[in-house]
Amino acid sequence: MALEVGLKPVKLNMVVMKKTVNHIPAMIEYIGKVDGLKLQLIQFMPELVGQKEWMVDIDEVKAGLERKADRVLIRDMHHRKIYCSMGRRSKPLIQFTIGNFALIAVVSA
Repeated sequence: MALEVGLKPVKLNMVVMKKTVNHIPAMIEYIGKVDGLKLQLIQFMPELVGQKEWMVDIDEVKAGLERKADRVLIRDMHHRKIYCSMGRRSKPLIQFTIGNFALIAVVSA
């Protein structure tokens, strides 16, 4: 609905944990197909809710994303990494690290 009336970007939040980690590639593919979407990946924080068994190795997830990136930049603000990949569109998929994890966005080239 928001995209249909021209509100862009629309941010989708996804908490990264054992039940969701395998869905990250599909979510990246989806935002690559729909103009105006951003995907924010948020690290699961078991200290807030318990459930340590839901945790995943975030460094492993980041390393996997970095391996798939065409290039990695460092963001001026907070010196966080930006992972860039052309994906399947003519526009690059860019991942900005935010807080504990990342924001993936489709932006104009």
